[in-house]
Amino acid sequence: MTSIEIIGSNNNTSLILSSEKAEISTTQSSNKTDETPLIEQAQELNLGFLAPLLGGLKNLGRPFVRFAIYPLLEILQVSQAEKNNIINNVETFISGTDDKLTLTFEKLNSNLTKISKINFYIANSQCDGVEAVKSANYLLENNVTFIIGAACSGASLQLLEDFNVPNNIPLISYANTSDQFTIGTAFNGLYARTAPSDALQGALNARLALKIATNVVTIYRTDSYGTGLNKAFVDEFRRNSGNVLKLIGYSNEDNYFESIKSQLDEIKNINEEFVIYSVLFPETTDILSYLKENTNAKAYFFSDGAKNDDLLSLFPENSFVTTPGSSTEIIEKYYSVLSSDNWKSTYAAQIYDAVALALLSSVIGGSGSQLIKNVGTITALRTQSDIEVIRAGELTKALQLLNNKKDIVYHGASFTNMKVTASQGYEPAGSSETFGLLYNLYSVSNNQFVEQTINV
Repeated sequence: MTSIEIIGSNNNTSLILSSEKAEISTTQSSNKTDETPLIEQAQELNLGFLAPLLGGLKNLGRPFVRFAIYPLLEILQVSQAEKNNIINNVETFISGTDDKLTLTFEKLNSNLTKISKINFYIANSQCDGVEAVKSANYLLENNVTFIIGAACSGASLQLLEDFNVPNNIPLISYANTSDQFTIGTAFNGLYARTAPSDALQGALNARLALKIATNVVTIYRTDSYGTGLNKAFVDEFRRNSGNVLKLIGYSNEDNYFESIKSQLDEIKNINEEFVIYSVLFPETTDILSYLKENTNAKAYFFSDGAKNDDLLSLFPENSFVTTPGSSTEIIEKYYSVLSSDNWKSTYAAQIYDAVALALLSSVIGGSGSQLIKNVGTITALRTQSDIEVIRAGELTKALQLLNNKKDIVYHGASFTNMKVTASQGYEPAGSSETFGLLYNLYSVSNNQFVEQTINV
């Protein structure tokens, strides 16, 4: 029998999955290089996961934990009922207020990997670099060798500078979209991400908006995420002869709405046909309600933070939301644990891929920047007939191939059929020609998000 124990305190919860150890295979992978031998002795793997579990984005961040555990559940040799028990306990954590969760997986699928146990440490990064570094040091105390996160670009930038580079620990983010990650070489090859750049999402929304009107008002949060995404939108809108009527920036302080109310009131006086582009979050419902009740834009475009079921009744007519993409067809075909609706949650597919890549890279072996190089190797676009393509839900197959000295190419849940390019690290590569692969587009109709075809 597999036993599950929940140990709780005010700010730390531990979930332990314990059972007899699985047999360990002794074969090696042909993905290895001289610098990166496949793990040669049975050992524990310590992975860290950072998310905004507290603070202003906790309503988005706590559910991220749900998607982070699925790649690890996938390689367990336990019944579905036992997996469901783990899922239910994680859901209890998500609905609570603890800022740490530890999961230990000991019963791995036999004959697939030399790893005897996976310790998965989850900690709070909020959307704050100081908090992220504090939690990263907690992960370091637990000998974590690969960190998945943080969600917010600003937090990850400070993490890389103050923690990852000094400690030579790689970071792969599932939600960093700032274009600051695609310039320079400051990260010593220690960084990768599975989410595409804001430079692309902003351009996509600008082109969609220009199909309806050539005048726009933008509303955005004045953090690194909101400012960067708004700039990408405005640059593309103006590049295509669009006219920006008004830029309204708001902070994440408690009085954010009162601070911009007079600027919002001025929208009522606009006589030209116009659209509104807004970078909103579930916590900024006052702005969304105001737009619905007091403005008459021809259409409203929102970035990924606004795709939340709790907001559906607040959207004005003719509202559209874009999110980083996931391949519903691939997910439904290869992965049955989650429903397709769950996979449409913002960043669900990107989280799955980031955890999966950290796991596969660690099995291939190495440390520091070599682990990021492994990510690049197994996600590079290759079309040789003898290379197996790994989709979401096929991690057991991937581990088996690695241990049978076979090459793999990982397409996963979020960037299927796309190549990954190197700057300081690796990220989904794309252009306006690949918007349909990079992003999902939804209209809001009858209190539902309805997926639309992207055609720009």
